[in-house]
Parts: sequence; C-alpha cells; structure tokens
Amino acid sequence: MKRMLLIAAVTLIPAAASAQATLAISQASWGYAGERKNVKDDVAKLCDGKASCKFKVANETFTSGEPQDPSPGNPKGLIVRWKCGDADGRDQFPQNKDAELKCK
Repeated sequence: MKRMLLIAAVTLIPAAASAQATLAISQASWGYAGERKNVKDDVAKLCDGKASCKFKVANETFTSGEPQDPSPGNPKGLIVRWKCGDADGRDQFPQNKDAELKCK
C-alpha cells in the first residue's frame, strides 16, 4: 500500500488590505472669492464611504445652508478637501461642470 502526502498552502490576506479605501470629505466650499458657503454636508452625502463619486457643480446641488447662491452674478467654483485611507486630496471644479472624486 502506497502512502500519499498532501500539502496544502494557505495564504491569509488581512481584512484591511483587501478592503478598498473610501472617500471622507473633510471640507467643501462653494462660491466666488470671499463670497463662499460651506457645502461639506452636501458633498459628504454624495461621496462619503464611496471609492468614487460624480456630481454636477451647481447651486441646485448645494442645498444646505443659506444663501442658495453665495455670489449672485459671479462664476462660482467648488473647492473640496478629502481623505482616502491615509492619502489627502484637494480638488477644484468650475460651475456647471461635473465633479469627480476618486480614491487612488
């Protein structure tokens, strides 16, 4: 009777290494020059906990807080600071364009 030896190799992957990093918005402001409003809550609702997010940069997107339009008649922009795992990011987007944030 022949004996067989079976050897199995098992590779363990730590849970943290297998999980994909996600966005966490730390700051977001919308407006023109010094006429800006805090829109962190609006952007966080769209992006927090996701690997990426995409949305239109417009007054209609940023509904929390007053005024609705922080700088009437001026071209506005969005400035966003975010974290993704250990990485920090900063992006700026012009009015009426799509913003896209991604963990890299």
